[in-house]
Amino acid sequence: MKKFVFPFIGVLTLITGCASKKPNTPQSFTYDNTSHIIGERKNAIEKVTFLEETDDKVNKKIIFYIDKFPYKKVFNLCNTKDFVKNITTENNLKHVKVNDNYTCKSSFYINKNDYLKAPYSIFYNLTFFNKYDYNKKEKLLLENTSRNKSKGGYYSKGENSLDSGFSFIDKRSFKKYIIIE
Repeated sequence: MKKFVFPFIGVLTLITGCASKKPNTPQSFTYDNTSHIIGERKNAIEKVTFLEETDDKVNKKIIFYIDKFPYKKVFNLCNTKDFVKNITTENNLKHVKVNDNYTCKSSFYINKNDYLKAPYSIFYNLTFFNKYDYNKKEKLLLENTSRNKSKGGYYSKGENSLDSGFSFIDKRSFKKYIIIE
């Protein structure tokens, strides 16, 4: 009986040892781009919302509170200091390096001309921070950004479709809107 019990305990130890691995650190950390607000609501004469949807789910959203026309704003959408702090704390990452030499410099311009059928002229250049990819060997968080460029256009109040289509690489549909309220 002893000859049977000891090999069985060895096999059981091997199986349970393999099953109780420590969880791996994720390879990437996605940033929430759905809560950007530019300007102050209390001073607004118009509200403009930029929306991007993927597979009918909002993944990028910026609300602009316009206080005058013409309105021009330059801003940075890469305010990730708290995001990095949460990543490193929640995943017990110590001595992680972050590249601080990047920027998500963005700009937005809108003007209004009441004499036109589509009275709002809008030009924008938006760079969103998407995620950090984690390089385990170097203990480095590498940034991943995306850019939405526009040559500009004329828009009316309400919902204005900017672009839509299907990405064959990601196998996803996407839509972009400007909503003027």
